[in-house]
Amino acid sequence: TKVHSFKQEFAKTGKNRKSLRKLYHTHTLQLTQLFPIHLTTPEVVCNLFEGKTECFDLLIFDEASQVELQDSATCLLKGRSIVVAGDEHQMPPSQYFKVAVDHLFEEDDEDEYTGADIEVESLLEFCQQQPHFNSRFLDFHYRSHHPYLIQFSNHAIYSRLVIRPSTADYTPIQLVDVQGVWENQHNADEIEKVIDILREFDVPKKAVPKVMIATLNVTQRTKIIRAIEQAKQESPFRKHIEPLEEAGLNVKNLENLQGDECDVLIISVGYGKTPTGRFSRSYGAINQKHGYRLLNVLITRSRHKVIVLNSIPAEAHSLFEHELAAGSQGTWSRGLLHAYIQYA
Repeated sequence: TKVHSFKQEFAKTGKNRKSLRKLYHTHTLQLTQLFPIHLTTPEVVCNLFEGKTECFDLLIFDEASQVELQDSATCLLKGRSIVVAGDEHQMPPSQYFKVAVDHLFEEDDEDEYTGADIEVESLLEFCQQQPHFNSRFLDFHYRSHHPYLIQFSNHAIYSRLVIRPSTADYTPIQLVDVQGVWENQHNADEIEKVIDILREFDVPKKAVPKVMIATLNVTQRTKIIRAIEQAKQESPFRKHIEPLEEAGLNVKNLENLQGDECDVLIISVGYGKTPTGRFSRSYGAINQKHGYRLLNVLITRSRHKVIVLNSIPAEAHSLFEHELAAGSQGTWSRGLLHAYIQYA
């Protein structure tokens, strides 16, 4: 009866956020009985169940390597049992918005903070340091339908994954050495090659694969999206890729790949020689401290096939062994990119 009464009251609130939040505060038990499973964010849980603890029997944090501790600490109080799932070799919490806001505040040297600092990168790292959290490892790799697709990451990073064997007779990783020109933060030759691959893509009538195009910077992604829209003005091309779009064709850059997966992955590396013939090993996010994590996420998205479009000259990526032996993490990450191109 209480749940039925709550359901009627819930329906009356409509989209009034203030009324809905008040309703959540008043009827926590009825709410969880009516909606036993919530899929949401830590911030929403803390707002809707403010001041209440152990509202749920089981609380699961997914992608915990991307969750900052201050955004999730109070949320830990909302569950009786807690599971924190994540991969320390995948993306750390994004610093984009933090950097954008930091400049609005000035530090006051006169104020001395005497509390304890918890220097952890993410919720995952915090839980790994706590004795009351028991670690369990997912040893079996489930996504890749061909062992070569995960073999590189397993050898270079994990070294513990059990990879299922395959009798499939096809080439799971293909390197297309475009050697295009890198100008104004994009590579027009690789963009043109992406369109060519889509034109020639064999689209089956049944079980259409999900195709994802991934770039190492935002400008290249934007240019590819525009190129696809431009090509769709031609009726044959538009009709050809309609099934791919319905199956989930999308274009993503390095920073927003985590959590996604596809059947066929087209990677546009982009970086190459400038119009004057000069080449710089400035690979943006790859050169940063956690660059190898972004690369690891990138090359493990595909279930069936990866096509790598490359413009980095051979004299650069052939030096990967020296870079992997270097001390700095940025140089190691760059070496890992070069090693993957060699592997492809």
